Amino acid sequence: MSSSQSTIGKLKPATSINVRHILCEKHGKKEEALARLNKGEKFDAVARDMSEDKARQGTSLTTFTPPERRV
Repeated sequence: MSSSQSTIGKLKPATSINVRHILCEKHGKKEEALARLNKGEKFDAVARDMSEDKARQGTSLTTFTPPERRV
């Protein structure tokens, strides 16, 4: 059993999910941001460096709570 499989049973369900985005107009820039996130870099750092949004923080879009959550 892998370490990720052994933690699945220990995880608690989320009470809310905050949805944020990094605005990138060019596909190549989006791919670069995604690659950095997939390597484990912190979202805030990637948003500060890559987002073309005025806030440069990865704008918060909304927060879902369990009754509103959609899959």
